[in-house]
Amino acid sequence: MKKYIIMLVAALASLCASAGEPFYKNIYADFTMGFSRDYDIWVGSSRSTTKRFNSNLHFMATFKTTQQFSLGAGYRITPRWNAGFRVTFDNGHYLYVNNINAITTFYGEYAYLKWKRLSLSAVPMASIITFDWSQNERNLGEIGFGLGADFKIIRQVQLIVRYGFFGLGIGNRNDYYLHYWNEEIHPGCYSNDRSGLTADFGIRRLQFGIRVNL
Repeated sequence: MKKYIIMLVAALASLCASAGEPFYKNIYADFTMGFSRDYDIWVGSSRSTTKRFNSNLHFMATFKTTQQFSLGAGYRITPRWNAGFRVTFDNGHYLYVNNINAITTFYGEYAYLKWKRLSLSAVPMASIITFDWSQNERNLGEIGFGLGADFKIIRQVQLIVRYGFFGLGIGNRNDYYLHYWNEEIHPGCYSNDRSGLTADFGIRRLQFGIRVNL
């Protein structure tokens, strides 16, 4: 992870040097929050620790709401292009979400429409989703794009909204409990098991936040 951050900082520094302006001028940091739903599974009178559904067990499953939050940083390359990274965490305590260690995303943002204080963006991205099951760390990946909107309050402060994902889910889909793109677990997500092609416009893809420019 460290080497990717160092590479990103070096790339941004070289861009600033070529532009002949101080590096810090276009740096920003952001914070976003969102919500997700996750299964709370019970077997009989006790909570299940089963990672796969077992047809021989009688269980009840209900949805619970969990919170997600992201911390990120980036650089405004041009008035229309940003590049950066963010790390997303989830405070879920249920069967599927609580074993996500973090989701690390590298992204670009292209403002295809700018109107006064409001801009609409396309957000190409690549993510690494890190799980930890019984101390055996496993990863999934995503590559695709989402949508964004930004509203400038003052020059240094923006309100931001990010939503949706369309692209490819990458990883081992045979392990059901790692099936990050399953529509039964994540309503609003539609994914093809063979190709990995995924369209996810569920509530977990909706993030609200604030961005602060230096």
